[in-house]
Amino acid sequence: MSQLDRQERLQRIQSLAAFTETFTELRQADPSAGANVEDALRAQLAETATLIGQAGGNPDRLRYALYRHSVELNAGITPFLRYTESMARRETELWKFAILSTEQFFDMVFDALDDYFGTKRQLMEGDIDQDAAWYSGLRDTAKKGGALINILGRKAAKTVDSDADVWWKGGRLIDDRSIVEKVLERHLGRDSVVGDISRILETASLRCQEAWKQQIQAQTPDAADMHAFAIRGATSSELKVAFGLGHAEQALGVGLAGALAGSVGLAAGWHTITYAMLHVFPPAALFALLATGAIGWLTKDDAARKRKAAVADAVRHYHRHFLTLVDTESLAELGGTTLRKAMLSQARETIRHVVADWNRAISGDLTTAHYQRLIAAASTHSAAIEDALADLRSDMEGQAPAQAVVG
Repeated sequence: MSQLDRQERLQRIQSLAAFTETFTELRQADPSAGANVEDALRAQLAETATLIGQAGGNPDRLRYALYRHSVELNAGITPFLRYTESMARRETELWKFAILSTEQFFDMVFDALDDYFGTKRQLMEGDIDQDAAWYSGLRDTAKKGGALINILGRKAAKTVDSDADVWWKGGRLIDDRSIVEKVLERHLGRDSVVGDISRILETASLRCQEAWKQQIQAQTPDAADMHAFAIRGATSSELKVAFGLGHAEQALGVGLAGALAGSVGLAAGWHTITYAMLHVFPPAALFALLATGAIGWLTKDDAARKRKAAVADAVRHYHRHFLTLVDTESLAELGGTTLRKAMLSQARETIRHVVADWNRAISGDLTTAHYQRLIAAASTHSAAIEDALADLRSDMEGQAPAQAVVG
């Protein structure tokens, strides 16, 4: 490389030319924060840049100035490197928690559903025990014949006047439901189940929300973290801080986590979601239809035992189908996706907003992407310093043989 090219490279190092484009980009993104970053770095490197210009043709002085400049560059860029690494680590921890908390939500829901359906089964078995008279089997058999009377009654109701509902009594002349069907409808009727399971989902959601708030608070940068990002001067003076620490401490002190109470709640609401799930789900009594026939001529104990088996089978199928429904059913109320995917999507938005709020609180509109470009510019600048030092080493190696000959 010619001497002219070497001088041009030294001038670019002195002027921090590698940073020109990045400084412009940072000022455009946030004039105040961008100016702070540029001013801080220039102040950090000002003394050694002057020494480079004053070295003249003295290689020892130039080498010393370049080494000093490299050390100051590393000191100046370290806070930004530390900041980007810290924010990346915090975001990673939030993502780990998002996946973990979603699994914990479904674990809580599934455990609660196990308890719920187990309790329902016990209550229904108790009802069957109370109704287990020796003639109840005959009664179930006879009631199935009442279905035909009800059908005829409905047709007859169409031919009478508007007072038909007085003797029709709500659409049934004879209650043709079996004991098992009545017990299932009493304990697993749709309206009852919607309310109960909505409360199960909401309880699990509230627990996850609290866990989210605690996790966000744990990951939120505190005052000590932010002061560690501050750029300090070399030996004689303290330089301007590149990050707006006072504003950040106030903003983060309010508690960003407190504003995220809905981080796990979904827009549709748990009651609406539960009702939508059950809307595509058959009534519980349908699961027992195949198991409730031919009880009529059994003894009282045998009839009760068979009814309990029918209830247990119906509850088991209902429970299993609902577990599958909660985890795999795509619902219009969730934007055509499943509950699990909807919760992960909500977590993604929560993390995006939290990290953006952290960035704004600490450094205005400058993001970690801006600081990564600043670090890349520092790498380019450092490479130019290394090239200049390599030239000096090359010059020294070229002079050594000549001095030996002269001697």
